[in-house]
Amino acid sequence: MISPRKIFIWLALGTLACQPGVPPSTGIMSATQRTSIADSVQQAVNSFIAAAARADAVGTFSYFSRSPEFTAVDNATYYTSVDRLQSVYTQIYSTIRSQEIVTDRSKIVVLSPSAALVSSILSFAAVDRAGNRSQPRPLGFTTVWVREPSGWKILHAHQSFTPGAP
Repeated sequence: MISPRKIFIWLALGTLACQPGVPPSTGIMSATQRTSIADSVQQAVNSFIAAAARADAVGTFSYFSRSPEFTAVDNATYYTSVDRLQSVYTQIYSTIRSQEIVTDRSKIVVLSPSAALVSSILSFAAVDRAGNRSQPRPLGFTTVWVREPSGWKILHAHQSFTPGAP
């Protein structure tokens, strides 16, 4: 049987870990460790964006987790299968030459040694097969990255274009 004292300690620790504005990693990792993890996540993010900019569906989706816990929200469409999402983007990418993706603002929050949240505001413009560039559109993009044996992978993604954007 668990003593009331142990229950109180666990509740107190749980309450402290859930304080607003205090990332769960606080107190678990040093600032140097958090920076190192954030840097490695940033490298994965950069490679992911580079693959998306090339309209390379296989390369882009190599950064997505194949975990059964995967979810994504693409505007108002909810996906629980990375394969289904990849199928949609394979079709989209087949109609364009490339994408111009510029990160306007981004923040990485290290949640643990094996998880990080990345929230970004991007500017996005497609370049069609004839080389015509669409008007840039602002895009909100949030991802949860998890460290898997093969590297950092996206376990959850949410993207939405700014309402009223052309």
